Amino acid sequence: QSGWAYDPLSQSYLRYVDTSEFDQAGVLHADTDRLTGRQLAVQNLIVLYAEHDVVSPTNLDIHLDKGAHGKAVLFRNGQMFSITWSNRVQPIQFLAQDGKPVPLEPGHTWVLIVTPDSKLEEINPGQWQLTFAQPPGAQ
Repeated sequence: QSGWAYDPLSQSYLRYVDTSEFDQAGVLHADTDRLTGRQLAVQNLIVLYAEHDVVSPTNLDIHLDKGAHGKAVLFRNGQMFSITWSNRVQPIQFLAQDGKPVPLEPGHTWVLIVTPDSKLEEINPGQWQLTFAQPPGAQ
């Protein structure tokens, strides 16, 4: 499992992960760069919804083919924005509701790709929870 927390001081989203140990599932700690020891931080966090096909239980084909498009959510400056993505031209574009490119903060961008059935809900003001919904047949 992973988590992100907005840090207004650095104006970035800090990444947290668990250890992948069964008995520690959901216990998050800072995810750090192995070379610098600094916590991973990004200025833009995008949740991109795309269709997934199951090739085998542990092998998924994500539909980001040329011409594909769909909904997305952008977290920037501590706020959430509903946007769309489009792969009609290369590279992939992130678009505002008016169809124009959405402005991203200068810096790093992290894109999480999830299935259309994945659920994003605000559980407290400014606190969001994303639950990944696996496609049928995936493990």
